[in-house]
Amino acid sequence: METVQIKEANNGIYAKIVKIVEEIIAAKQSNFSSETLSLENEIDQVVYQLYGLTNEEIEMVESSFS
Repeated sequence: METVQIKEANNGIYAKIVKIVEEIIAAKQSNFSSETLSLENEIDQVVYQLYGLTNEEIEMVESSFS
């Protein structure tokens, strides 16, 4: 796997994603059937912010998973 460099301007976003992923892992380790959908949705929102997606673009992405 190739290492990706995080731009300094994106360190805060990277830190948010890492924190949420750690919360998901902790929840699943204590109870594998734990509901983590809200945390997963939070990651989606942070990624949308990272890429600067508009509401229309977000709707297009989310509708492609339905």
